[in-house]
Amino acid sequence: MLHYRKNGVFIAYSNDAFELWPLLHYQELWANTHRNQLCKMLSRHRGKKYEKEDLYKEIKAFRHIAIQRAKRLLKAGHCPESGNPSTTIHLLVAKLIVEPGFREED
Repeated sequence: MLHYRKNGVFIAYSNDAFELWPLLHYQELWANTHRNQLCKMLSRHRGKKYEKEDLYKEIKAFRHIAIQRAKRLLKAGHCPESGNPSTTIHLLVAKLIVEPGFREED
């Protein structure tokens, strides 16, 4: 991972699946969880079947909470490259929201 950082490339991890990131908007997660279970958990929180769709409007108000939860996972030693659960998407999001031209969609 250091090689990528030296070259200005950032890798955003989310293990076991990307669905960990939206799930962190709803709840903490500390246990090893398979991607199928992540989808089921998202469905329960949303009150409808989780589909790979645009969740941005639904979860954006809770982004600050998800960022804090993801930070706690890293601080607790959850390895981004191989840990489950682990994510670094919050680092990417933090970089994006301060970029000139970033705008919140309604």
